[in-house]
Amino acid sequence: MKKVFLILRELEPEVRQVLNPEQFQVCSSVTTNTDIQQKSLSELSGQISSYFKGDRNALILVCFDTVVQFGLPFLKSLTRDFPGNPVCILSQHNSSNLPQYFSRMNICYYNMPTMGLAQLPDFLAKAENFPKNPDFKSNPADKNAESFFTDAKPSIEEKILLDSFLGESESVSLFKKYLYLFSKSDEPVLFVGEPGTGKSMCARIVHNLSVRKHYPLEKVNFGSLSENLAVSELFGAKQGAFTDCRKDRTGILARAERSSLLLDEITEAPDSVQCLLLPVLQEHEYRPVGGGENMKTSARILATSNANIVERINCGLFRKDLWDRLKPLTLMVPPLRERGNDILLLTDFFCRNQKTCISRKAMAKIQANTWPGNVRELAGCIKRAALLSGGTTILPCHIQFVDRLWN
Repeated sequence: MKKVFLILRELEPEVRQVLNPEQFQVCSSVTTNTDIQQKSLSELSGQISSYFKGDRNALILVCFDTVVQFGLPFLKSLTRDFPGNPVCILSQHNSSNLPQYFSRMNICYYNMPTMGLAQLPDFLAKAENFPKNPDFKSNPADKNAESFFTDAKPSIEEKILLDSFLGESESVSLFKKYLYLFSKSDEPVLFVGEPGTGKSMCARIVHNLSVRKHYPLEKVNFGSLSENLAVSELFGAKQGAFTDCRKDRTGILARAERSSLLLDEITEAPDSVQCLLLPVLQEHEYRPVGGGENMKTSARILATSNANIVERINCGLFRKDLWDRLKPLTLMVPPLRERGNDILLLTDFFCRNQKTCISRKAMAKIQANTWPGNVRELAGCIKRAALLSGGTTILPCHIQFVDRLWN
């Protein structure tokens, strides 16, 4: 039976489900960032050592988010303290550089987007047989891989921009780090999450943190366009391509040259548009309506969706091949109910915008709500409360949840 020490946080329940207890003996005591922060690296090392008891076949499984949060020193301490035991990284993000980099560090890299969780037991069972590289030497490609961890130090101006997404909770702190890291890439980024979480705002932050910030962010909302209009608006049209097209029309893709293009609510795009987006993401090419030749584009694609994409794929409403091209840099925007005391910061911010203040009891009422409409619903609630209070202090009676008025 193989011993496995988990440092997985939120992924732990899913991983435990796929690891057969007859094949794997699982132990963990680190499921949150706070757990790690409360332990020194030596304490964590001591706990793992006590569990392994010199077993060279035992292994450590750590989630990629933990490595991002605490940096390479955290990971290197594990490989230093347990040189004979496999260390495996479980990643929810695709990357072209990281697997090779970790391989040279004698670290196994398991990519969930391409392999899923079902193959994890077989992967771990063979971990000790992976080739070892006793003489680790730097490789030119490592610079890009290491920058994912070591260069994530925003300037003062960039930090101010990141902090426009208000929040200091554990989930938001990690989310902001990914925002910054992904802004330095030219790959497409897909923001998913519930309505009102701030997906479009996050896309704008990524654009403004990138080298493309000197050009305006272009945007198309598929929820507000018909199929024919969406095609011509996005890709442009040649003169005579359809009735009333008396001259060439420049599409949004052409206007987004050297900039970024936000495809808002991309899961609402008609199937024909989804099909036309495939070469844009794969070959950076598109063809205007009525055009005879493909045109190149350097626009970076950003996208948002509040839908369950896997569910829409299963229902035939979204193309899996389009999802495959978008998912490597997918970010889930945390819902308000999972952001702890961030609601206090946001409420204070919205109250200051309305030039009012709020009583403790009213604040307690806000904290007790689940906020299904997230930050947008909170902002609207404070705006309504400020009007009801007549410019004085907001009291509990002024905090009204409009979606419950019909109940």
